[in-house]
Amino acid sequence: MKKIVLFVMMGILSTTLAFAQVLTDFDANQTVTFTGWPNAPTLVANPSVSGINTSANCGEFVRTAEQWAHSYAILAAPLDFTTNNTFKIKVYSPIACTILLKLENQNGTATTTELAQQVNTANTWEELTFPFVGATTGVYDKIVIFYDFANTTDNTFYFDDVTFTTGGVVLDQINLPVTFELENVNYTISDFGGNSSLLGADPANALNTCVITTKNTGAETWAGSTIGTTAGFADAIPFTATETKMRVKVYAPAIGVLIRLKVEDHTNNTITCETEALTTVANAWETLEFDFSNQATGTVALDVANTYDMASIFFDFGANGTGAVYYFDDVEFGGLIGINQVANDAVQVYPNPASNNVTIKGLGNQSIVRVYSALGTLIDEVQANEQVTLSVSDWSVGVYMISIQSETGTITQRLIKQ
Repeated sequence: MKKIVLFVMMGILSTTLAFAQVLTDFDANQTVTFTGWPNAPTLVANPSVSGINTSANCGEFVRTAEQWAHSYAILAAPLDFTTNNTFKIKVYSPIACTILLKLENQNGTATTTELAQQVNTANTWEELTFPFVGATTGVYDKIVIFYDFANTTDNTFYFDDVTFTTGGVVLDQINLPVTFELENVNYTISDFGGNSSLLGADPANALNTCVITTKNTGAETWAGSTIGTTAGFADAIPFTATETKMRVKVYAPAIGVLIRLKVEDHTNNTITCETEALTTVANAWETLEFDFSNQATGTVALDVANTYDMASIFFDFGANGTGAVYYFDDVEFGGLIGINQVANDAVQVYPNPASNNVTIKGLGNQSIVRVYSALGTLIDEVQANEQVTLSVSDWSVGVYMISIQSETGTITQRLIKQ
């Protein structure tokens, strides 16, 4: 069977027929002038002649701090998906990150399709595969490559052997519950704002796979990670008037880290809802509950008439990155279950909102009550049995998280100071 192969040269991808897969060759002494924004890629010497790429030369893309920095190439003719459906690109990246490949129509029609893949190992050549099955309904004559998609850091990336071919393994779209263990699911994590995520070993159990997220030094206060690609989940999150919660297992380096979870409609980024929780243990796994009926201050309330089919997680929300590493796993619909849920239902925090005093009732024996600000600062810590009353008159107006640790487990309650 003949294959259509794309050569990248002189800023143009042209098509030809061949019996065997032929890779884009930057070693033919050609002047390669890709188009890009805000910088254009250039032809350079291969920075690491090793592994899967022993070519002498490759393409270099110097990524500036522009969030949507990219390179692109215009095709001589629209892609023909009757024979081929898959792009392969070799990438050499200084960081683990997301590479997004987008197919467009150069005349500006609305039809586009995109796939994201992960670079898992820094400073090593990796071949990324983008299977565009189902893209045959569009007329695509432009390919766009985003390096470290949606982030704003300066870095230099190298790429080689851009190929349009067959044989790509089509992975299922991510869906709830997310376990990061199924071989046939696309577990791409789409970072933004300065995060870097990859799938890796659980720090407490090497046999378990989870997501390892680094909030790099200098990352934005809003740096986060979309759980999946920008296409979101296969099905909408089934929120109802009474079912408004999700839960995520997290492993953080400190107590009191503010973690925000955001849901949205992947086709309309104005339809969102955000809520928060605080970590209550350090360097250990815990399951945090996110109740979207209690949206974060200054964000939009949940409207169950809307479609929410994408979720993003933000570690240490509101603070710039320091290089801290976080882990998360088991993203599920529904609140906490079991002992912790029973304890949560028994605890009463009133009045809420509060102006002067707040009483916490239904505590277990020798409970430790910790109060954190929205930025994760420890405000108060007391030990109590059955109930305790706290004075809040001197606290600033805002949202606080109350962590209650007892012999039955740890729960978190939200308190509004007015």
